[in-house]
Amino acid sequence: MVNKLTIWSYLEPFLYTRDFLHLSDISRKIGKNHTVVRLYMKILEKYGILDKKIVGRMTMYKIKISPLLID
Repeated sequence: MVNKLTIWSYLEPFLYTRDFLHLSDISRKIGKNHTVVRLYMKILEKYGILDKKIVGRMTMYKIKISPLLID
């Protein structure tokens, strides 16, 4: 149960914007380490909740409208 709450807490920065967010911006807003945030972003991308876009060396993420997210 704790693990599910932790994963969903990483979506908080996406609730206030529809734009792509850089990995460092997400980690700064959450207050977690960059490598830990990257791990959870990969998990959320695997579940189909996030879209990933690579611009040069920057990895950007954006939330998708998903049935998993609505539930």
